[in-house]
Amino acid sequence: MTQKYEDGQANQAGCLHLLTNAVMVWNTVSMRELREGIATLTNAALQRAGLDLAVSHESIRARGHTREACIYTTIQDKAPVEARREDLHRYHHPWEQAQDLVAWRQQKAREGIRDVSREAMIDRVREHLAPSGRTLLISDVPDASPTASSHPQV
Repeated sequence: MTQKYEDGQANQAGCLHLLTNAVMVWNTVSMRELREGIATLTNAALQRAGLDLAVSHESIRARGHTREACIYTTIQDKAPVEARREDLHRYHHPWEQAQDLVAWRQQKAREGIRDVSREAMIDRVREHLAPSGRTLLISDVPDASPTASSHPQV
């Protein structure tokens, strides 16, 4: 704050508050778009690898699930958390995976995605993000062959 008087300082504080809110909104939108792009690239790689798997860019809560993350902070919590993770892998993940596959297939139909080659998908994601004025540096993304074990697990 460089203004000497209260009115000037209040005006500066208001401007800083507005700027901070604008940056927070920008970052939220940018991160959502970036997550969408990463999910698209990942789903195309999974399809190229012949795996019937897909990932979602949305959080568990955004997808309508009410369960909490399974983490432990003390050694005493480890056994119950590990048991809960096993239940999730057995009962929830197959259902969530089916939802992710449906969403990926709907995205491909909606956006007219036919070519899931690495180059075509990188170009598609780059074009999607470029109108926002951002530079996407993913040209060096390795074409790794994902495996079932690379599917994110909660």
